[in-house]
Amino acid sequence: MDVFDLCAKISLDKSEYEKGLDDAKKSTGGFLGVFGKVGTVASAVGKGIFDVTERVVKVSAAATTAGAAAVSALTTLAVNSYAEYEQLVGGVETLYKDSADKVQEYAAIAYKTAGLSANDYMETATSFAAALVSSLAGDTDAAAELANTAVSDMSDNANKFGTDIESLQTAYNGFAKGQFQLLDNLKLGYGGTKQEMQRLLDDANKLNAAQGKYTKYTIDNYADIVQAVHDIQTEMDITGTTAREASSTIQGSTSAAKAAWSNLVTGVADDNADFILLVNDFVDSVGTAAQNILPRIEIALDGAAKLIEHLVPPIMAKLPALIETVLPKLARSAVNIVQKLVSEIKANAGKLIDSAVQIITVLGNGIYQMLPTVAQSALQIILTMVSKLNENLPQMLDTAGRMLIAFVQGISNHLPDIVKAAGSIIGTLLTYFVNHLPEIVNGALKMGSAIVDGIMQGISAAWDGLVSWFNGIFNSLFGNRSVNVNVNGASSSNRRHAGGLDYVPYNDYVANLHRGEMVLTAREADEYRKNGVQGGTGFVVNQTIYAAKQTPVELAAATRAAFQRARWATV
Repeated sequence: MDVFDLCAKISLDKSEYEKGLDDAKKSTGGFLGVFGKVGTVASAVGKGIFDVTERVVKVSAAATTAGAAAVSALTTLAVNSYAEYEQLVGGVETLYKDSADKVQEYAAIAYKTAGLSANDYMETATSFAAALVSSLAGDTDAAAELANTAVSDMSDNANKFGTDIESLQTAYNGFAKGQFQLLDNLKLGYGGTKQEMQRLLDDANKLNAAQGKYTKYTIDNYADIVQAVHDIQTEMDITGTTAREASSTIQGSTSAAKAAWSNLVTGVADDNADFILLVNDFVDSVGTAAQNILPRIEIALDGAAKLIEHLVPPIMAKLPALIETVLPKLARSAVNIVQKLVSEIKANAGKLIDSAVQIITVLGNGIYQMLPTVAQSALQIILTMVSKLNENLPQMLDTAGRMLIAFVQGISNHLPDIVKAAGSIIGTLLTYFVNHLPEIVNGALKMGSAIVDGIMQGISAAWDGLVSWFNGIFNSLFGNRSVNVNVNGASSSNRRHAGGLDYVPYNDYVANLHRGEMVLTAREADEYRKNGVQGGTGFVVNQTIYAAKQTPVELAAATRAAFQRARWATV
């Protein structure tokens, strides 16, 4: 059995579809009733196929077509399945009379007890019902129980031996008519003759007698035959195989899932169906099948890995010798093939070119002839798309509007919760800041100190660069003459010139004098400077500026004085 064959095959033949619609009108009160039931089932599965289809339809015209096809297909399948179900229920009620409900109860759970859908179960149970009821003197309740036993025995036998269940059904129907040629289909060790059936009945009587249960099964009684077969299969540990395999084997669980799906589809068109139960049965059966399949897939993958692991070493060991032996032959063969191809192409170049020209010409003509049709079809497709979009645009906008309104309403409905959550978050943040305020302040102070230190270091570096710039100017202008400029952190209001001052930079210059120092007038200083010049080629000017906070005016005056002294040196 195909493990993954869990879905029904759907036919969309028009005649069958129309017939299904007629059946729906007769059995469920019209096509609208069927659609309503489809919607109910789909809602139980996942908010409804129609609800999903309606939303998808509003997204695009293509989805509209696909959704309509899916709904139509499901509806057709449901109508056909329900029509069969309705007919089978009628047969069960006719044959089993007051016990028909019991047969239907067994049919509802047959997906896991016999691996059959409800329809298949009732079809089998009614095929031999007349003979069974007759052999039980009209006791329909006993007939319903024994029919369930027979159907379960058929399924157990099929699952145990891999026999086609239809052949078993045919055999049981033959037993009801006194025909025993197919007894060997049961594979219980008895041949297809009347004598062999009698032997089976005798063996069953002996088995029961050994267990203290005395029976007198006769070949003329169909109920005796059914019960005798059940006793023999129970002795051979065949009874209950289907129920066990429905939860533990791949084939059994997938059969149960397929049968549950058939029941669900039938219920789509049934006004009295318990859809939640049908859906749960289907979901549970699929889950059971998955539990049986997935471990086996894992084992198969592990086995494949082991196979590769064991195959690769011997293959790799043989591969070098194989390459060494085969590769030269392959190379020679390849060369021969290429040479042959080149030779043949050369010999038939003219014909090949003619053929290519003909092919291109034929293709070109065909494309040219098809262009109007293709263009017209493309235009029709575009127009259809635009038309469908235009038709569904109001619905799309309506859906978008409803989504927006629902979103706003959702926010509005939960606004107190949102405000409460926001307040909680703000409170948590404030608590954190309060608890960690010393660390935060300390970190801020450290960061500020680092910034100030960086600025001061930058200013100092800039000043050092300015000093180097002045020294560079003097060196380039006056050769070996140099200017030494020292800058200390003395205040501008406390100028102490213990080392002397060569030139007062401006009027009203304030300075602190020291014992033993001499102050000259401007004229005396000028004469001193002139008379103090000695012959030679070099003159060193030492200018010491004690002004960590020099103003631009002071800096310019000091610079001017330095240039002045340099000029004096050349007089």
